[in-house]
Amino acid sequence: MVDVVRRRGLTGAASITGISLIAGSCARVVTLQSQDPRTRIQAVEVSGGVVHTCARLQSGAVWCWGGNGAGQSGHPADNLPRSPGLVRGIPQAQAVVLGWEMTCILSTEAQVWCWGDNTYGQLGTGTGQATDGPTMVPDLNSVLGLAAGTLHVCALQRGGAVSCWGNDGEAQLGLTACQVQRCGQIHSPCALGPLRNTLLPPLRTLTANATSSGGLAEDGTLWYWGWGACLSQHPLVRPPQRMSVPPGSVLAVGDHHCFVAPDGRVFCRGLNATGELGDDSVEERPTWGSVPGISDAVEVRASSWGHRCALLRDGSLWCWGSNSYGQLGDGSTTSDRCASYLGFGAPTITRPCRRRPIRVPLPGPVRAFGLGYEHTCAVLTDGTIWCWGRNDEGQLGDGTTIERRSPARVLVGPPT
Repeated sequence: MVDVVRRRGLTGAASITGISLIAGSCARVVTLQSQDPRTRIQAVEVSGGVVHTCARLQSGAVWCWGGNGAGQSGHPADNLPRSPGLVRGIPQAQAVVLGWEMTCILSTEAQVWCWGDNTYGQLGTGTGQATDGPTMVPDLNSVLGLAAGTLHVCALQRGGAVSCWGNDGEAQLGLTACQVQRCGQIHSPCALGPLRNTLLPPLRTLTANATSSGGLAEDGTLWYWGWGACLSQHPLVRPPQRMSVPPGSVLAVGDHHCFVAPDGRVFCRGLNATGELGDDSVEERPTWGSVPGISDAVEVRASSWGHRCALLRDGSLWCWGSNSYGQLGDGSTTSDRCASYLGFGAPTITRPCRRRPIRVPLPGPVRAFGLGYEHTCAVLTDGTIWCWGRNDEGQLGDGTTIERRSPARVLVGPPT
């Protein structure tokens, strides 16, 4: 979920006239005619929320699909768009991030626009009231990067300052107690508009997961804060704390618990109930350890619900962790079994997972990728978008609500 800061992915473009689309355990071939205008749409970024997905095109336009209970897909609320639709009323975007029922973009003018649910101030408008559509976050300029959790958003501004807004019930905003107010029916701590974090040094990258946030400082140290920011025995981190990572590391998008080292290896620490450390175990680990089988990586991303993926320099995508809905893309929900504690008094359950990385079978090299809660999407170097995993609200964008255990093509069309 997550989630854009800096990317060292691959670039390129190509044209295709036909692809193989695999649905569940059955394969079906979908032939795309060369005159279909959708084959000429070039996506450069894809981002997954809890039950919706958005893609940014080369033109700066944003298309969204899937869950839309609060209008987070950019269409009238409760209108469930199972296929991509253009989000209107926004400027050109250079990044897009998603949360539970909200979406935000970073415009090419370094401003932030958000839409969707605003119960906890996650749209940053300062009021906590619903909006009719995309709205610019006021008094927030010179933004370089965005990161979104389930109900909160943080912005990295020029000079390294960090401003956050939305729900602070788990200290995910990293603010002092006197900076926040109360929102929603449960009166959770929140910030209705951007508040600058005065407890942090200047940061150069920023990331967020469901209920915590983190970033790398100019001196290379890792700062982190919020619920789940540490281990299960010490789940709440307030105020922000720091730890060391190797100089030149690239922090995971969607979680501060992983990073790509300068030599291309991926290191992770922390919780491991769904095999998210990728080391063939389910025991949590307080220290950094490398993910076996991953080398020459350029980027790693994490879902807030237990799966992770790494993009290698050769364009291959490798995933591990929770696989309840086929979100690892290997064609199944079988293999290893992991115990997962859901919290909030819920019992421990057993769910499908893979405790070691597995390569996702895609028809070409990957340029960019994004992880939703229980689905995954990738943009190939030809600009096409492929998604797999949970699809109960159309978050895969294939026009259905059928779960896909292998990558399925998303068709994005030109504006009408």
